[in-house]
Amino acid sequence: MDIYEIRRRNLQALVNERFGGKKARLADAIDRQSSYISRCLSSGSHRKRIGEEFARHTEASLGLVKGWLDEEHLDKQAVEETPIETYGKPTSDNELTFTGNMDPWDRSTPIADDEVELPLFREVALSGGGGRTQVVENNGAALRFKRSTLRSAGVSRESAACAFVEGHSMEPILPDGASVGVNTADRQIKDGKMYAIDHEGLLRVKFLYRLPGGGLRIRSANPDKAEHPDEDLDENWPEKVNIIGKVFWYSVLLH
Repeated sequence: MDIYEIRRRNLQALVNERFGGKKARLADAIDRQSSYISRCLSSGSHRKRIGEEFARHTEASLGLVKGWLDEEHLDKQAVEETPIETYGKPTSDNELTFTGNMDPWDRSTPIADDEVELPLFREVALSGGGGRTQVVENNGAALRFKRSTLRSAGVSRESAACAFVEGHSMEPILPDGASVGVNTADRQIKDGKMYAIDHEGLLRVKFLYRLPGGGLRIRSANPDKAEHPDEDLDENWPEKVNIIGKVFWYSVLLH
C-alpha cells in the first residue's frame, strides 16, 4: 500500500471516529474547504493525493504526532470498510455528538496555527472618580478562537474582541459568567440585535432599538421588567452610550 492510500485511509478513519462521519466538521477543524476533503477521500478518478504539506498541517491542527497519517493503524480496518453512503447519517437517537477532547491551555501554551487570541474588555474604577468606572481593553488577557469561527461569522481578526457577562439582566440567554464575542467593526444599530456597549463607563451587553426622533432603547432579556425595565434615551444618547460592537458569538459555562 503506497503512502497516499495510507494517508487517505487514516484521514477517513479520523472523519468517522472523531467527527461523526462528517467531512465538513473535519474541514472546519483544520481550516480547509469541505470540497477539498471530499476530493482527498474520493474513491473515483478525481481523488486528490494527500501530500506532505497537507498531512503535516492536519496532524498539527488535530493534535496528532507528526507522521501519524503516514503510519498504518491496525484498528482502522473495520472503520475503512464502512460504506461511504452512511457517513453523516445518525447511528443512534443521541442528541449530542462529542467530536473530541477539550484541549486545556494557559498563557504559556503556544498559540496554534488555526487559532487567534482576542482581547478582553473590562470595567475599571477611575481614581478620584467618585465611584465612576471606565471600559478599557484588558491588556494581557485574551480568549482563543478558531480562525474558522471568525470566518464563518464574517468577522475580521482585527475587529474581534471578547467580554464577560456579569449579573442576571440577560438571563436566560446570557447567564452570569457567559463570554461573548464582539465585532467592533459593526456598530450600526439593527433593532433587536445584541450589542456590547459602554454606558457612561459601565460595560453592558443589551438588546438595542432605535426610537422615533433619534432616541435609543436599551433592553434586557430577563423577563422581570420590574428589576430590569427598558431604558429609553433621547436623541442625545451618543453622549452617554458608546457602542463597542455587535455580539456575534456567546458561550455559556453551566454550573
